[in-house]
Amino acid sequence: MKGCYQGRLGLTLIELLLVIGIIAVLAGIIWCAFAPVREKARVVHCMNNLKQVHLALEIYRQDYGGVEAEVGRRAEYWELGLPLNPRALKPYSKTSTTIYCPLTYLLGERSKDLWMMGYMWAVWRGKALGVSGPNWSDVIAQRGEEFPISADSNHNPRGYKEFPQKFVIVLRLNGKVEAKQIWVPGSESHEW
Repeated sequence: MKGCYQGRLGLTLIELLLVIGIIAVLAGIIWCAFAPVREKARVVHCMNNLKQVHLALEIYRQDYGGVEAEVGRRAEYWELGLPLNPRALKPYSKTSTTIYCPLTYLLGERSKDLWMMGYMWAVWRGKALGVSGPNWSDVIAQRGEEFPISADSNHNPRGYKEFPQKFVIVLRLNGKVEAKQIWVPGSESHEW
């Protein structure tokens, strides 16, 4: 005579779904817990990219006979040996992805097709060509080597334009890279 209890070989559907649900909840909690770590890694990656951009820029400036920017001395971008378009730095960089913020792809932008290439490039021709704002050489005379040549503002939450501050990573002509909060209303990149 057989007993009433027969041994089971596997899990029931309910037990299996319960285990999968618990694993999914734990994965979600871990994913959320490590989100700040992932963002910090992206910021560090961008800071490293901007340091590489500075190295490429220094080689470019040496090739084109650029002089150092000095406070009190007016100089145009070509006198400093700076390219008007950041694409000119591609041959001076080990990889072409150095001049792109890795976050631009996550935001859905195709920055390789854009002139700005993911990082803002702060070289302009000034009032001589009818561009509004301060003249390039005046700003260089005020800031010297502390002038912010490039910046990355891609690390802000969506809709950041509504906030009074935004987070930027700034590369200065002297090679210093810093991450900072700036006041947005009326802020111009040359004031950073």
